[in-house]
Formats: sequence, C-alpha cells, structure tokens
Amino acid sequence: MKTETIEFQLLAQIEQIIYEAILLVLHDGILDFYEEILTLIDTLTINNITPLMWQVFYLIKEAFFRDAADYFAEIMNCLHNYVVNDTPSFLSQPDRIETIFEMCKHVIVNDLGEDSEAHAAKLIEVIILQCQDNMNAALPAIVQLMAQRFQREIVTSELRLMLLQVFIVILWLNPDRFFQTLNTVAANDPSTQSTIANFFNQWMTDCELFAGVHDRRICALGLCTLLRIDSKYYSAISNIVPKILPNCIHIYQGLIKTYQHNNDENSDGATDDDDDSVPSEIDDGEDENIQHDDEFLRKLKGKVPDHEMTGDGLGDDNDADNDDDSDFDIDETDLESYSTVLEANEDIDEFQIFCESLQKLQLDTTGYNQALLQNLTAEQRTHVQNIIH
Repeated sequence: MKTETIEFQLLAQIEQIIYEAILLVLHDGILDFYEEILTLIDTLTINNITPLMWQVFYLIKEAFFRDAADYFAEIMNCLHNYVVNDTPSFLSQPDRIETIFEMCKHVIVNDLGEDSEAHAAKLIEVIILQCQDNMNAALPAIVQLMAQRFQREIVTSELRLMLLQVFIVILWLNPDRFFQTLNTVAANDPSTQSTIANFFNQWMTDCELFAGVHDRRICALGLCTLLRIDSKYYSAISNIVPKILPNCIHIYQGLIKTYQHNNDENSDGATDDDDDSVPSEIDDGEDENIQHDDEFLRKLKGKVPDHEMTGDGLGDDNDADNDDDSDFDIDETDLESYSTVLEANEDIDEFQIFCESLQKLQLDTTGYNQALLQNLTAEQRTHVQNIIH
C-alpha cells in the first residue's frame, strides 16, 4: 500500500512539472513545440483524467481558437481521451460538450482540409456514441453542420463516409429522434432540405466503400435499424427499400472476411478450432434464435435452387467471389484507432441483431417484408442464408 502511495505521489509531482511546460507552450503560443506538448498531454490522459489535466482541457481550447487549429488531428487524440476516459467528468460541465462541438465546427466550416474535417466528424461520432441521451440538445446543430458540409464539394470518400456515419449513429441509437431532428433541421434551415432528403440514397450508394471493422459495424447496425423500422417511416425510405438487403449482404460479407482475417492474424499457428473463425457470438447464440429464422430461410430457399445452397458460411461461394478476395479491404481505417462504446460493449452483436431484425419481419403485415425480398436474386438469397447460418 505504501508503495502505491509513493508511486501516486511521484506521478502527481511529475504531472505538475509537465503541466508547467504545457502551460508555457500553450498559453504563450510556442508553435514549435505544439506537437510535442500535445503528445505529452495524450500520454497523461491515456488512462484517466486528473483535475490538473482538466485545466489543460481549457488551455487546449484557448490555443486552438488562437493559433492551433491546424493541429487538430493531434489535438483530437487528447480530446478523445477526455471524452472516453472520464465521461462523467466530461458531462459534469455542459460547456465541455459545447467546446468540442465548436472546435469541430470550426474545422469543418473553415475548410481546414478534408483529413482534419474527417477527424472532426469522427470525434462527433465518438461523442454521440459515448454520451448518447446527453447529446439530445446538440443533435439539431450537429445534423445541420453535417448537412451543410455535404453542400460543398467533397473530394475524399473518407470524409463523406464519416459525415454519413454521424447520421447513421443517430438513426441507430434512436430512430424517432433521428427523424424528428431531420425534420426540425430541414424546417429551420431550408438550405439543408435537399441534402437531408438525399441522405438515404447517398448511404445506399456508398455502402460498398465502408471498410474495416468499426465502420462496417456502424453501417450494419444502421441497416438493421432500417429492417426493423416502424411502419410510420416507410414512406421516408420507400425509394431505397430494395437496396437494403443487398447492402446488408455486402457489409456482412465484409465483416465475416475481416473477422476471419483478424482471427488468422492473431492465432499463433492455425488449429482445427480456428476453422470456425466467424465471430464467436454467432456460434454461441441460443438455438431458439436460429429456429425463429426458419420461416425466413424457407422463404428464401423457396426461390433458390438446391445446388446453390451452402450451409457453412461463405467459403463455398462462386469463383467470382473468391476473385474479389484479392482486392478485399480488411485493414482498419485510419480513424478506427479512436475507440468507442461500440468496441467496449461486447453485448452489441451485429450478427445477432441482423437475425433478430429478420425475425421481426415475420410479423410484418404491411408488405414491407415482401418489398425487401422481392427483387433479390437467387445468389443474393443464398448469401442472406449464409449470413444467418
């Protein structure tokens, strides 16, 4: 116990010394040392945030709006720590959410480069996921900012996907609030109406660009939300209904291949047990969940020739699919290193949610289920069955 106390005291003394250097550089605007100081702040906040480091939060704000906006990518490492490593303290002062939003807005509005803008959108996504209901009041301003950015030219797919992900996260967390917010923003800012109206079309078009684990999971969870959406919103998504399941296929195939690749990379010499390298959550699911999907599977199988059926994942797909593997993007995206509650919460299983969403569709009496299925090809129906299995 005494050793731990001594270590704590030493760390506090070291932090105080480093704080003096941080204060000098950020307060006086010594640009030559910004990167080094921000690295130190990142290190000091990587696990927990002390009261002294919360003082540094406001020093970062001061420096950012004075002369450090160009260092936003480096600043984001620190801001991410403040949000995820001490969320209660972050939320205890309402001005902290406002501060980060204003910094992100400054980056996006003032064209500080699409890389910095993508980082800003990512940070907004992280905060929405981390703080959830505490972000309700800020959602209209966030949606308006994202919609306004879509009105200007976007060169990189990275930025466009990050803007889309902010919308998708809001939809997944609370569909009612999502549509209410979109309607509010469109009514109060007519310039955003076309962007908001085109959101679903843009999302469906860009589904094939989602890469890595996190981004694909966000897309998958959003698509599952559309599968189980309340009937009062059918009219808002009627144009994209035929595209939902094909995009589910693409995203879930990508996730399966990515998980398989990651499992292979993490194993020290493959064993027979590694053959079941689809996420373990699927194999551990209750038998009753599989049984609930039987009716959906029968509907699919009724239009698929028996010789096209495969019951063991995606390994038996046609040669064209195997050829696609060579170009398959299994690496995490640059922004995936910023963890969110999605990675921390093991109870969020996108495969189980997909099966539950299809199960819920069996109760549909509006024709929505039929609209989702009617344009699927035999090959696509086989893929859906493989994902369920």
